Amino acid sequence: MSFQAYLDNAEKQTGLTPRAFLDLAAERNLTKHGEIVTWLKTEHGLGHGHATAIARLVTKGPSSSPSTTAKACSTSTAWPPGPETRAARLNRSGRGTCRRRRRACGR
Repeated sequence: MSFQAYLDNAEKQTGLTPRAFLDLAAERNLTKHGEIVTWLKTEHGLGHGHATAIARLVTKGPSSSPSTTAKACSTSTAWPPGPETRAARLNRSGRGTCRRRRRACGR
């Protein structure tokens, strides 16, 4: 589930927009992630994942959503580069891997 989907579902459950949660948290002077998650779970009945998404929005700000971070990181190479696995070599050669056992198969 994407970050935006968590926010959309939280809005459907509570009737409050993410901007409203930002304002409510500011009114209560909530700044720590754990405090915000606890508040959202107890007073608004959100699950842990939805509360965490909104807490991230409150603590990090609207401009730091994971989708923008992922887009920025997708162009750079991963560090440190990991060794190429046998499965990756076989996939590159046109042979797949068996999902169940994660081993190379000839299918």
